[in-house]
Order: sequence, then C-alpha cells, then structure tokens
Amino acid sequence: MNEEEDEREEFVKGMETFLRGVVQRRNQMRDIANNGADIGGTGITSTQLGIEYRLIGCVTFYKSYRSPGVKVVCIPFIAVRTRYRRCGIGRFLLKRLKRPSQVGPYDALVLQADVDSIEFFRKNDFTDDIILNSRFRESILDDNGREVLPRSLAYGHRELMCYLPPFDGHYPPIPGTTEWNRQEVMTAIDDEVERWRDKSLEAYQSQWTCIARLQQEIVKLRSLLKKQESGIHRLRKENLNLQKMLLQSETQSTLALIEAWKKETANYG
Repeated sequence: MNEEEDEREEFVKGMETFLRGVVQRRNQMRDIANNGADIGGTGITSTQLGIEYRLIGCVTFYKSYRSPGVKVVCIPFIAVRTRYRRCGIGRFLLKRLKRPSQVGPYDALVLQADVDSIEFFRKNDFTDDIILNSRFRESILDDNGREVLPRSLAYGHRELMCYLPPFDGHYPPIPGTTEWNRQEVMTAIDDEVERWRDKSLEAYQSQWTCIARLQQEIVKLRSLLKKQESGIHRLRKENLNLQKMLLQSETQSTLALIEAWKKETANYG
C-alpha cells in the first residue's frame, strides 16, 4: 500500500469516527432535552459538545493519482446546515476548493452528487456528462474496485460530476499582479491545443485503420460468400442431374418389369 492509499484510508476512517461521534453526541443531547435539562443547566458535559455545534458548513477533499497523468481532487463530503442554506455558503466552499492555492494544482474536481443536489453543482460549473466523467471513474475506486465513500454517506443514487478548471487554474497568480493574459497561461493553452491536435490525429488514424481493416474483412467475406454461392449452385445442378438420372433409371426399371409381366402372362395364356 503506497502513501496515497494510506492517507486516503486514514481520511475515510477519521471521517467515519467523527460522524459516529456526532451521532453519539446528538443522541446524548436528545436524551438530556427529553429529561428536561437545557443548555445552561448542569446536565451537559464538555464531552457532549463537539465542533459540529459551531459548524455552519464544511467540505472535505483528498487527492487521487490513480489515473496516470491526471491530478484529481475528490470531494467525498460537502454539507451546510439546513437553516443556513441558500445563503451562498456552499458556493463559497466550492469557490475556495477551486483555487489551486487551496488544494494545489489539479486537472479536475470530482464528486458524487445526490440527485437533489445535481442542479446546485451544475450552477457551480460542475458537469454530469457521462463520457467526460468516465475518465475520472477510476479516481473514486479503491484497489478492490469499490467506491471510496464513508458507509454513512453512501445512500441512494449518486451521480459522478466533475469541474474542469480554466487554464490559469493550474498556476498561482504572480505576486503583485492580476494579469489575466500571463505568458504561462497562453503557453498552457497552446500546449493543450497541441496535445488535442496530436490526440485527434491519433484517434483519426486509429479510426481509419480500423475502418480499412473492416473493409478488407468485408471484401474477404464477400469473396467467400461468392465461392459458397457458386459451390451451392454447382451442387444444386449436380443434384438435379442425379435426380433426372435416378428418374430415368426408375422409369427404365418399371418398363422392364412391365415387359417381364406381359411375357409371363402370355405364356400362361
């Protein structure tokens, strides 16, 4: 197990431990409330108060390098307290994650969205394109091919979505400048276009190679079918000739038998 897998396993275990603690403390607070105690009373101890009572929203992430040559930042958990939703907090958290200065250089942000939250992520520039996201499917799987998600969060149908940063998202801004047309950005665009051109040419060549080979296979199959058709026609012709010969033989045998009966009948007469 490499360092990345160790960190991811510790991350998942830590999150599950935290969530179990949250559930336990919430049950304890519910029991205290049912018994008539309040926050200011003596029925609550420090162990029953966790950081979740101060949180308005939170987001977690980890880096995945399972796909060769692709730096992916996975977001397994993002949530905002119900009473504070629709206040821009979730959008603010995602905006912070989109900054390379926050998570480091990356090629994509990847998450699994619940059906009810897909529209929210779409408004924040995430896409649920199936073909595009299939590129990052490997990033959310462990060595056994299972999705890397805490059990307590893996409920219902979840849609894989990703965010692709602009070209300047790979580079932290130069200190003291806010130029949008920095030379390294233009270089990144040119490099990306060049890679796209090379890959498109390679894909075009592969497609035509496949088509040419399929064309040759079709020619061979047509030639084979013609030979088979010719053989079938010859066999039919031979079969017809054999049937005629058999019919003639049967006719001659029948005539000879009739002649023999006539002679025998004449002798008896």
